[in-house]
Amino acid sequence: MTVKAKDQVTIIDMTDVQSVVVYYLLQLSTLAAPAKPTVASPNGWSQTEPTYSGDDTKTLYTCIKTVYGDGSFEWGTVNVSSTYDAAKSAYNKAQSALLKLEPDALTTTISTALSGSNTITTTKFVMDKNGLLIKNGGLSIQNNAGTTVLSADSAGNLTIKGNIQMMGSQSMRVDNASGTKVGEIAFKQITGQTWSPGALKIMGYDYTSIETGDTTTSKCFVRIMAAGCGLAMFGQDKSIGQKPFFGFGQNGSLLGVEIDASSSSYDEYMVYNGKRFPQIVAGSMVVTVSNSNSAPIFTNTQINLALGTNGSTNTNTAVFVSNGDGVAANVHCQDATYLNGTWWVTFDRVFSATVRVNYLIAQFA
Repeated sequence: MTVKAKDQVTIIDMTDVQSVVVYYLLQLSTLAAPAKPTVASPNGWSQTEPTYSGDDTKTLYTCIKTVYGDGSFEWGTVNVSSTYDAAKSAYNKAQSALLKLEPDALTTTISTALSGSNTITTTKFVMDKNGLLIKNGGLSIQNNAGTTVLSADSAGNLTIKGNIQMMGSQSMRVDNASGTKVGEIAFKQITGQTWSPGALKIMGYDYTSIETGDTTTSKCFVRIMAAGCGLAMFGQDKSIGQKPFFGFGQNGSLLGVEIDASSSSYDEYMVYNGKRFPQIVAGSMVVTVSNSNSAPIFTNTQINLALGTNGSTNTNTAVFVSNGDGVAANVHCQDATYLNGTWWVTFDRVFSATVRVNYLIAQFA
């Protein structure tokens, strides 16, 4: 009898697991869930689990990497961290409850205080039956972006950032230090005028001052506009000397007055369309002629007094003369001549008599 033996050997290639590591990725909740990593050290993923901090709205993802003895690795599926999500949910619920609790507690505190002493007093404000008193500064109002738009300091100075909107008929009363009304800025209908769309009136009792700049400012101007057009302008330019002026027309360029002033002189000039009007004065005088064909009539000083200016010379002044009474003195005034600081009237011959001289003086520059 022959005995046959049969044996089967199965060889299994097993690679031992070397490590199992959890990776974490914290990102904005508005972003799409991350894909499963494919490399050994994926960008953005960390082996350190982040701790939840209050008001954080991000989402924490986890993914497990299995590393084998031969160095190969395998990634599992990407999941949302339930622990982190639970902490976030608990925080949001606590905040919601706290926000509801704070107004309730404040209402209770105020109601209790007012029913007892009728006054709530802090270092910054006092609330009583008369209203709310804010003192020592303490006033600060912010917009949704966290920017302070209204504040007051301890001196009572109010700072406003942004626009102030006034609706309907409104006015702002202006008082002096004694509490007496000195004027107002009003937005309301003006007698005899209709709203189209409205009217702004600035009124000062006894006195209204509109000022620009200070003593250190070299140039300052005030312009009055209507419908985009300049009606008048007032100003001063110290950079080219003391040059105050006021004028009418577009930017004050049509008709105005220009003033040259210094510590020792003062001149006013009418200006039309950028050019000065000549200073003109006319009059009549009687002169005595003694065996001569000329007689002095004006010095430069006398002309300056007559014109109300200074600096009159032969280069910027003209004098015109005529015989005002030919019956009394039968001579002809030929012209006026400037000589050594004095203007002379000249005649057609030598004579001795009194003559009425009519004159016209013009300073043109």
